[in-house]
Amino acid sequence: SPATASVRITDGNGVPLEALSASLPADGPPAFHYAAGPDLNPTVLRDPYAPVQDTDLSWADATLSFLWWPRARVVTTDTLKGRTCTVIDVMPPDSGTPGQSARPYERVRLWVDTALSLLLQAEAYDEQEALVRRLWIRSLKKIDDRSMMKDMEIQSFPTVHRTTLRIREVRRGLNDDAQPVD
Repeated sequence: SPATASVRITDGNGVPLEALSASLPADGPPAFHYAAGPDLNPTVLRDPYAPVQDTDLSWADATLSFLWWPRARVVTTDTLKGRTCTVIDVMPPDSGTPGQSARPYERVRLWVDTALSLLLQAEAYDEQEALVRRLWIRSLKKIDDRSMMKDMEIQSFPTVHRTTLRIREVRRGLNDDAQPVD
């Protein structure tokens, strides 16, 4: 406690490039703690929706921070990849974060596997209800009898460019390397 998601991006040799820790205190909005460079020096995160390392992935996507948005409603049930899913729309908090750019997502639609309680796909829409990003789970792996994502595909629209994210390691507990940034 609080709920925390930490992501570290490394190069092909395992050298850190960037890291982000997002936490959700019980009494406030999400807090992002960002670090960059091989020594992961704390610095200011300008925009959690900006692309990471020239990919289609943003920090908001990598941490799945939209799952913490307080306004959600079940829309329907659907079948995705042969799995029964609950389809949920989540809307961002009403107030923006000072010093950050306008949010590009007005709504995110989630497909959650009913049996596994696991996110299988998310689609982000802008104010005009245009699809701007889709992410989906391509493969899963078991960790401590829990299904976790192994490969995630991210596609930006309207450019229809894709990025694949491979999760090599999942650790329990807090990431000690990402220090809070003022």
